[in-house]
Amino acid sequence: MNTLKACLGAAAGFVVLTSMLTLTEVGRAAAQGMKPLLVHVANTAAEPVPVTTVVPAADRVLLEFLGFTNNACPESTVPLSRILPDGTVDDAFSVPAGRMLVLTDLEGIIRPGIPWTAGHVGGLSVRINSQSPRTLLRAHGPLTSEAVSEGLVFMSTHVQSGAVIGPLFSICVFANVSHANGGGIAEVKEARVHGYLISE
Repeated sequence: MNTLKACLGAAAGFVVLTSMLTLTEVGRAAAQGMKPLLVHVANTAAEPVPVTTVVPAADRVLLEFLGFTNNACPESTVPLSRILPDGTVDDAFSVPAGRMLVLTDLEGIIRPGIPWTAGHVGGLSVRINSQSPRTLLRAHGPLTSEAVSEGLVFMSTHVQSGAVIGPLFSICVFANVSHANGGGIAEVKEARVHGYLISE
């Protein structure tokens, strides 16, 4: 019996509250405040709305050091071959005419070319086969005592905006070691570069 009285009391209270909200100005104002708000999104040059671009598979580029076949790279650098989406390899890859290559990621492993000392820094750089090679993307890795002992150091880098390479250039990789008094050349054991093609 007590449960029935409690339920009837709650129902009566709900009816009174609903009536007040429906019949009074305060109720109407409260109801208006509960309506979903309309949102206006403006996509202007000053405040662009971020979007994610999906790169077609044919425009995604994966480059790897697979050996010295069709080497078009300057001395002390190694060539990169393109691994196509179907798994085939383009050993003589260069940026196609009318396109540009945006590099976003570089990773690799280097070995000593000179005796290593803990505390030095290893570097892996992407360059192009031009008259005056310049570094477009670089990764660094510390030569720890473990790296010196193993004779290997892994390094990687990711850039949000990307480094752009123009048409007809081949992509090469260079490894080195730096220290306070100079440095020297290292050997590329593995190198992998990710990027995508865009129109020129």
